[in-house]
Amino acid sequence: SQGSPDEAQALAERAAQLIQSQGLERALPSLQDPDGPFVDRDLFVFGVNPQGTLAFTSQDPKQAGKPMPMLATTDGRLLHEALWQAANTGQAWVEYESCDADTLQMSVKMAHVTRVNDGLLLAAPVYKDPTGRKTERRGDAPPGHLSRPYLDAQAPMATGSVLPF
Repeated sequence: SQGSPDEAQALAERAAQLIQSQGLERALPSLQDPDGPFVDRDLFVFGVNPQGTLAFTSQDPKQAGKPMPMLATTDGRLLHEALWQAANTGQAWVEYESCDADTLQMSVKMAHVTRVNDGLLLAAPVYKDPTGRKTERRGDAPPGHLSRPYLDAQAPMATGSVLPF
């Protein structure tokens, strides 16, 4: 089964509480453990700075210090920029498009945003459609074609690993 928005929010809030009580460096072993308390089915949490660099991701510790994948929001903005805009304005959720690494189908996901401080926000993604079905095509794109923001955002990932963001 897949996680719910409430579970994603709780995951991000628990991670923020851990960082606030222990500091990021002491919290990292727990936050970056793929078998630990910050991975639950398809739910995970990641931290990103304002420049779009990952502080950690609970699914893959090797991604720390790397640029966040260049994913687009459903309105065409870069995901890391939309996350920070949400964090700065008190918005709790950001919608974006993601390609399932196994099926290569597009899905709309939402990320719960929790601001830790001026240099770190946490996000916990969840499928907007609890079944994880592919999204409908947008705009005037012919059936089977991907939206332009998605195609533009995916080019840099051609040489990198596909992350489940």
